Amino acid sequence: MARSDESDIVLAWSKDIEKYVADTLPDFTFTRQQLVAAKAFVELCWAKLEVNSNPNGKHSEKLRALSRKFGMSIMSGVGTGKGALAAVLVLWFLSVFPYPKCVAVSPSARQLRDNLWSELAKWHQKSKIKEWFVWQSDKFFLKECNGQQWFISARTANPRNSADEQAETLAGIHEDFVLIVGDEATGVPDPVFRPLEATLTRKCNLCLLTFNPTKGKGFAYDTQFKERDQWVTFRWNSEESELVTKESIDRLERKYGRESNSFRIRVLGLPPLSGENEVIPWDWIEEAVDRELEPLSDDKLIYSLDVGAGGDDSILLKKLGPRVLSLEAKGYNESTKVVDWAVRETLAQPPTVFFGDPIGWGWGVMGEIERRVKHMNVDVVQVNVSEHAYQPDRFHRLRDELWWTLREEFERGHLSIPDDPILKGDLNAPHYDDSTGIIKVESKADLKRRGVESPNRADALMMTMRYGASEIRRRPPPRDKARQRSRESWRTA
Repeated sequence: MARSDESDIVLAWSKDIEKYVADTLPDFTFTRQQLVAAKAFVELCWAKLEVNSNPNGKHSEKLRALSRKFGMSIMSGVGTGKGALAAVLVLWFLSVFPYPKCVAVSPSARQLRDNLWSELAKWHQKSKIKEWFVWQSDKFFLKECNGQQWFISARTANPRNSADEQAETLAGIHEDFVLIVGDEATGVPDPVFRPLEATLTRKCNLCLLTFNPTKGKGFAYDTQFKERDQWVTFRWNSEESELVTKESIDRLERKYGRESNSFRIRVLGLPPLSGENEVIPWDWIEEAVDRELEPLSDDKLIYSLDVGAGGDDSILLKKLGPRVLSLEAKGYNESTKVVDWAVRETLAQPPTVFFGDPIGWGWGVMGEIERRVKHMNVDVVQVNVSEHAYQPDRFHRLRDELWWTLREEFERGHLSIPDDPILKGDLNAPHYDDSTGIIKVESKADLKRRGVESPNRADALMMTMRYGASEIRRRPPPRDKARQRSRESWRTA
């Protein structure tokens, strides 16, 4: 560092990250997973520095092999503290090496702000050497260098840019000490990482990737599988983390089962599997998260209410054209409270159409909602999913047809959904059977026998398929054969 009186302690920190944390971050306590990875990161940095500073020296083959690795890849379940560790490693790197140039890259500015950058701000504020550094919304730097030579900067890659433009995200980073941090790396477009081999060429240049394995392909995925010999790799199982409660894990297991993709990704830290006969494959769901689809000027605002029963939450979903705007869950155990909530939302922002399931509790709830909003020109549509399908030669009943229509919207890329882990798990849960030539989606009773809870959030989205995706059109009642023959003349709602 710039202060000569601190050189001895900084040298000690550079070899011993536990000492660095004890001296500068007394509020931070390593988990077992974090400590093993932190020590391996320090060892990797020093292997690169020692071998690259003296390439003709008598180094062991193990040290040379370690020095050739691109960096470290941590694939993890949720809640294990991978973001906190990344922030601590950034602070350590900036504290112990001279004139580093570092970059943090994330799929979006929001994700970077909410994850790594907020952790960096938190631990900087708690640091005993916080006066050494300056935190800004897009840069963190050594105060004495005024942000010009000793820093980490925040960058995002626009997925709408061309591959060549994305590859420019990490361009221009050349220095003896370089650290590139890929935060939530599965969401970063692959071309962003293309220049790594040409970028990480000097004494201590490396990459740190942390991610929840939401995709079974891509650059981050390959660091753990196809290209793992070029990386120091860790997989963190949330069941083994001191930070994750057993109750939260048990809750996920009850809802989706240990074999589900939701449990694999969020708990085991494993990538999704493409199971047989999934109605909506996980990859399609992930591709729809925050997809940049804009509603058209004539798209209608739609509400959809899945009325909970038997302890299930009631779900109110709001959708405009191709975009799911929001989902809200309420654990009301009285139908009057569900009605009051839905009516309040309708009065605040009236939709064009309000869908709801009239089965069970829903019958009274939807009838009362319709009565209370009839003066507002809101089309309240009761979607009885147990009715006959519109295409009975293809589908067992209406529920199966609407789920399949939803599947087709995901397949075509016509939907944008929020990054809601429960919604994603619900969408991926049901399987289908077409062995008889008629498509039948796994019923709620069958899901329960498989140990999977009711996919309420997905059901709310499924009901919106009652009308077409690009414009709202009234479908004929399944039993009205005369109107069914004239589908092409369906009136615009």
